[in-house]
Amino acid sequence: MSLLGSLLGGVLGQVFGGGQNNAANNPLMGIIGSLLQGGGAGAAGGAGGGLQNLINELTQGGLGREVNSWVSTGQNMPVSGDSLRKPFGQGRLQQMAQQSGLSMDELVGGLSTHLPNVVDKLTPEGRLPEPGSLDEMLKAFQQTQR
Repeated sequence: MSLLGSLLGGVLGQVFGGGQNNAANNPLMGIIGSLLQGGGAGAAGGAGGGLQNLINELTQGGLGREVNSWVSTGQNMPVSGDSLRKPFGQGRLQQMAQQSGLSMDELVGGLSTHLPNVVDKLTPEGRLPEPGSLDEMLKAFQQTQR
């Protein structure tokens, strides 16, 4: 497993509970991991780039206030599953649901529950790591472990 994969597995394991090895058993963790690694339709790759692309996508989809709260050091604003339909688009959500084996409602509900926490954990100092900077992401993750 790559350093980035280990990092994301650790963060996702922390958010979902059960450690990074539980990722293989949780299809939603796989979807979020793919989004953070820049996977999926219309997303570019790269360590910080995947997170930055996800944040840009959600912001452009009308969730700027919510996403800013996840990145900042304050309390995370909630997001509804329905509000995630616009930034991701119906086709992409259907593709993710099919890939994960989740229903559409399970997928958007799970994303709305866990995306705020994952983004928050990856930005503990209220800022994004530099695009492509594994060291920054690893440092941010290690600080959340203290």
